[in-house]
Amino acid sequence: MAARGGLRRGRAAAGWVVGVATLTLCSGGSRSTAFVASPPWLGRPPARAALGRHIFTAREAPARPATTMGGGGPVQSALRLLLPYPRFLPGSELPGPYARVGSLVRTRLDDTCCAATISFPAEAGAGGRAPYWSPEAVDGLLDYMRTRNTAVVSILHGILGRQHPSPQGLRVLTPERRGGWPVIVFSHGLAGCADMYTDLCRCLASYGYIVIALEHEDGSGVHAASAADGSFIRYKRPDSTPYSRDKVTRFRAGFLERRVAEIDRVLRVLRDAQGAGEPGSDVASLLQSADSSHVSLVGHSFGAAGAFVAAAELGETYPLKLAALLDAWAFSLPDSTLKSQTPGQVPLLSVLSEEWTRSTELFAVDTLLEAARGAARLKGSYFIARSAHQSFSDTQLWLPRFLTGRLRMRGQHESRGSTHALTAQTVDAHIRAAAEGGQAPAANLPAPSSALLEYSPAAAAVPIGAAP
Repeated sequence: MAARGGLRRGRAAAGWVVGVATLTLCSGGSRSTAFVASPPWLGRPPARAALGRHIFTAREAPARPATTMGGGGPVQSALRLLLPYPRFLPGSELPGPYARVGSLVRTRLDDTCCAATISFPAEAGAGGRAPYWSPEAVDGLLDYMRTRNTAVVSILHGILGRQHPSPQGLRVLTPERRGGWPVIVFSHGLAGCADMYTDLCRCLASYGYIVIALEHEDGSGVHAASAADGSFIRYKRPDSTPYSRDKVTRFRAGFLERRVAEIDRVLRVLRDAQGAGEPGSDVASLLQSADSSHVSLVGHSFGAAGAFVAAAELGETYPLKLAALLDAWAFSLPDSTLKSQTPGQVPLLSVLSEEWTRSTELFAVDTLLEAARGAARLKGSYFIARSAHQSFSDTQLWLPRFLTGRLRMRGQHESRGSTHALTAQTVDAHIRAAAEGGQAPAANLPAPSSALLEYSPAAAAVPIGAAP
């Protein structure tokens, strides 16, 4: 017992030492050595009083050639032994009724689909463990950060090279509902990847969903492997001309088009897999257990913008139940797209971080939401108090609490994983309600609290279930 206590104290001390070292690296000198990015697409940052210090400079510089940093060696091995990060929610603390969540990491539904990490309710079993991130994805993040600092390289490879929290090789749990498990297709944000939202996707899967987190090949993520030839795709930066909405919408239009095509391909594979023969591979077994008539789209930031466009363009082809937009980067969409909403389109849910409600680009979100409300397709609009834009991703789990708050990887007073659990419960309630053709009943939403609040551009924030 004494030895275990000593190891725990040693890990805690190591966490503080590495945390302080990382904070020094991130805060000093050049911002280009930051550990993790504030959203690079914010361009001109809001007033300091509104959103605080930005880790990256406003302008995205042209990309340098991709490099391979390498993730092996004794330093990374020592870090993995000493540091208890990332600190994922254990299965017993997942919010849904299915605490056993399995995963297929960095797989493909078929040879033409972009890579994806799939989370699902699983049968009991030991299973194996894959790395949380691939070394190539970590290299892509380092390349995006434009740093070769040895300490940052070692810390990132040490943390992100740990085991994935969900076992591999488990059988999908037999669905309790006729037709199979409902499906969520998840899209990451700029400078993200499929595995950057692992904890949120596990929370969603714990409510009884097969969650397919895509790794888009449009060049908006830190890493992807091309389905066509296996080559690595790194983050593509805009040029150095001044930041403006016109520049953003023109530059990102091709990215959105590619994302919609990739979502279309995944939905087509899901639809065509129904009625196929006996399942063989793990992917085939999952496809056989999926209900292709019960699919929803969820995206964060630029992924939410892509989900919004995909719902508009694909909603008549596929029976989409809901598009859930988490901190939608609506600024990347022209007003014509935001306003061209009509009754009968895919229902929408919006969940914002509190940080996002203070962005100077929020007007675009408000335009989207008002048009959706006018078309009677907005089924819920909320924000999560004390949360940051990065709270929806895993970055809040990567480092000690004092450091993640300082670097705006989570809200200053936000507890570990709370945004993931709250978001998953809210999304689940609205998917179920949309499938039944109604609003989410208050009884299915999180208990009244000061955390989840209704959001309206013209109304004060009110806790869900409480009187105004």
